[in-house]
Amino acid sequence: MTDFEIYRKAKEYGNVILVSKDSDLAEIISVFGSPPKLINLKTGNCDNKILFEHLKNKLETSIRLLLDFKKDIIEINPL
Repeated sequence: MTDFEIYRKAKEYGNVILVSKDSDLAEIISVFGSPPKLINLKTGNCDNKILFEHLKNKLETSIRLLLDFKKDIIEINPL
């Protein structure tokens, strides 16, 4: 699927939070609005298992920022 197709499909579902390393999704959400919301990972290539180990400590806070503070996009560097 293209980034825009992912965006459109997530928008159909409503309350969706996407997690991506792709900056194109951030641009799409900035232009067309949310939902969906986005946790945009600012990291280079790494093993998914290692990425998740670093991300899991920041995931709850990131979701809270998106929901409680009405943010559309949160950018984090999990490493």
